[in-house]
Amino acid sequence: MNSLTICLGAIAPLFLTMAAGFAAKRAGIIKESDISRMNAVALKAFMPVMCFYNIYNSDLSSAVRPRLILYAVCAIFAVFGLSLGFRGIELVTLLAIFASSTAVASFTMAQQMGGDAALAGDIVVATSTLASFTLFGWSLLLKVLALY
Repeated sequence: MNSLTICLGAIAPLFLTMAAGFAAKRAGIIKESDISRMNAVALKAFMPVMCFYNIYNSDLSSAVRPRLILYAVCAIFAVFGLSLGFRGIELVTLLAIFASSTAVASFTMAQQMGGDAALAGDIVVATSTLASFTLFGWSLLLKVLALY
């Protein structure tokens, strides 16, 4: 029952916000041309401020687990790429998808579901920082192994 309460606490505000937006659009309060501008403000202004605030207030030293990160990246890359027979540009596309950072969605989801928001913020910082190095390393490895 506790898990259901946590899930409803995370999902209910999202559904209420969507219902309010739907009602406002049906009532003519929000025009079609306003939607793209509101999305731009939310993504370009509010999201970076929220991310900066939460990352600034988090403890990075408890989030970095290099062995776990390496294992996860290797497992995902091996399973989805090589075992399915991807080679060449398709394999590099999968590399770009899976070796890049987890970004902002993980933090917001962890915070809304009552998880460890500080840890999620730390993970965003760590993966964003390490993404450039992991992408280069995997590209080099694919080139050496003649898979790309």
